[in-house]
Amino acid sequence: MLASSVFKSSRWFLFVNESWRIATLWFAGVLLFMSFRVFFLVYFHNRITASLDVDTVLNALKTGFAFDSAASGVCFSIPFLLNCILQPLRLGHWVRAVRILTAKLFFAVAILLCITSITYITEYGSQFNYFMFEGLHDDQQAIALTAIKQYQPWGSLLSLLLLLAVAFKLCHIIDKQSNGFLERIFTNCKWKRTFLIVLIVVLFVCAIRGSFESRPATRKWSAVTHDPFLNNLVINPFRSFVYAIKDYSELQNHGLEGANPYLKNNVTIAQDVY
Repeated sequence: MLASSVFKSSRWFLFVNESWRIATLWFAGVLLFMSFRVFFLVYFHNRITASLDVDTVLNALKTGFAFDSAASGVCFSIPFLLNCILQPLRLGHWVRAVRILTAKLFFAVAILLCITSITYITEYGSQFNYFMFEGLHDDQQAIALTAIKQYQPWGSLLSLLLLLAVAFKLCHIIDKQSNGFLERIFTNCKWKRTFLIVLIVVLFVCAIRGSFESRPATRKWSAVTHDPFLNNLVINPFRSFVYAIKDYSELQNHGLEGANPYLKNNVTIAQDVY
């Protein structure tokens, strides 16, 4: 009982414990994106035109992991930073509240984008790009009715609800988990505590960057195979949606006479590959 009370009152241990919960949610996010990428490869295998070997596919999945890590890491950087700031002040309840809210918002948006991406790839042969925002200038109600009539999205809605239920249940399990195994690393040695904190921070920074290398995971490094469709799947739906917003914004700012940022980046990618 005495040892347990020491664990619960140690600000250092509370920081490590909360960091573990955030890291578990980060890993769940990475697993979500990677699972959908593998699903896309299987479901849309007929769109792959180049001959691929195992090493090529594994390289694509490895690069995709970097983008998944960055997308998940950026989202969970908010509770992690609060954990670094508020946990020493014994305000861990605020960290927990932000972590739960962030996790639910993240999984809701990520699952929605992944499910929607299936229909988008079916129609346009690629993940999200700036063309999707052209619909904002059309009759949105007519577009919605046409999409419902043509694609019959009831299966997608059911999948969305099931995955959301699983994700929210996972958030609850992670929140209530005692993580008793972490008690084994409890120590009063200051340099050991400092080393572990530094290690946690370094690992989380690498997770946000999606790489241990000097360059972070960026779009121009996504062309790792000779198949354009497979290269398109390297970036997860979350990041492709963010890039679509960025491209559309740049296109609007530069007008029709400006350079097309989406085309420019893809020409660079093609040159790097070939």
